[in-house]
Amino acid sequence: MASELRVDTLKDSSGSNSVGMAYVAGGSAKGWGQLTSISTTAMQDSLNVASVTDNGTGSSDLNWTSTFNNDDYATATSGERSSFYHAIGHSTANTATNHFTLNTTNTSWNAEDAEEVHFISMGDLA
Repeated sequence: MASELRVDTLKDSSGSNSVGMAYVAGGSAKGWGQLTSISTTAMQDSLNVASVTDNGTGSSDLNWTSTFNNDDYATATSGERSSFYHAIGHSTANTATNHFTLNTTNTSWNAEDAEEVHFISMGDLA
């Protein structure tokens, strides 16, 4: 039998530090992960990621397990390959409630795969 705990505010053991549940729910990551796109695109670790699709050099679709309420969620990304960092773009032209596209480039802004790509998404789940 499942149980449910309903509270308005969380406090530490001394009672001096508190946070409202709206901040906890609204400020929690709803999806995150690390993937590699060198030779084979694969997730290394993730939360709420059903699958990753390799769209070709420097482009991957991340497909959510639980969809977002709308396509206005925020995603922060970073990545690297060998001795230089990649510019990572969250493609707003291809963002939907069930997926988003990551585009990676080298320092000359040419599409290139990355050894490590990290992302975190915040927003309301459906």
